[in-house]
Amino acid sequence: MEVFVILKDILDFDSESNRLRKELGKLEKEFGLTHRKLSNDDFLQKAPDDVIEKEREKNARLGEKMDKLNRRLDIMTTLKSEEI
Repeated sequence: MEVFVILKDILDFDSESNRLRKELGKLEKEFGLTHRKLSNDDFLQKAPDDVIEKEREKNARLGEKMDKLNRRLDIMTTLKSEEI
């Protein structure tokens, strides 16, 4: 059995894409901050190991979230271009 849902009546592609881009921008900014910390030799030498590990975990989580949002944006773009 196949089920089709017409999304154009349910979802505003433009506003959802804009929302995702805005959220992605915030994540990119935060990712940049954690990346700079982790690229700073002074931080890596002076910070306790647990603090460094938390920053690495945070950086990885942010990267995963950004990847997920980028995939969602790609899907939105594809769905919008296929809109009838």
